[in-house]
Amino acid sequence: MAEAAVNYEDSPRSVRRRQLETQIREQAAAINAAHSQLCELVAEHDREGYWADSYGISSTSCWLSWSTGLMPCAARSVVSVARSLSSLPSLGDAFSKGELSLGQVGAVSKIAEPVTEANLTQVAKGLSDQQLSSFVTHYRAGLHADEDPGTKRGLGAQYRSRCRRTSDSGHWRCCMSIPGC
Repeated sequence: MAEAAVNYEDSPRSVRRRQLETQIREQAAAINAAHSQLCELVAEHDREGYWADSYGISSTSCWLSWSTGLMPCAARSVVSVARSLSSLPSLGDAFSKGELSLGQVGAVSKIAEPVTEANLTQVAKGLSDQQLSSFVTHYRAGLHADEDPGTKRGLGAQYRSRCRRTSDSGHWRCCMSIPGC
């Protein structure tokens, strides 16, 4: 007598796992969208210089850390992203939809320019924060690949051959191995 095949994908454990994973992704997207809204508010607060109205506060990031309890490094990251979003509309749109995290937006905003922003936003959607950080390091090294190798130090020389300009139109070809989690 042949045994019936067991479908583990329909087991109560698998069903519950998929439900939890969906809920976790939805919550993460909501947090990302909330971070985007926070950055929009911080950008206005920064532009208007409202932080200076508080006695003894020396910057927007100091005010944000003091008033919200964020660690100073996290506050600086929020302010940096807030300042960059006005010139990076594709990135800001993906962030407001919850498609990218604050960390991903921060990483892309360090290297994005108006002509590269849309493509870098798409790259960011497929990478974790850690992977994207590695990508940014490689990308930056590739931007300086035409420099005299004798003047380069640290990671730049190590990744020199990984990213190269392929045309005068600004296209880049980046080949790299990005470690997973």
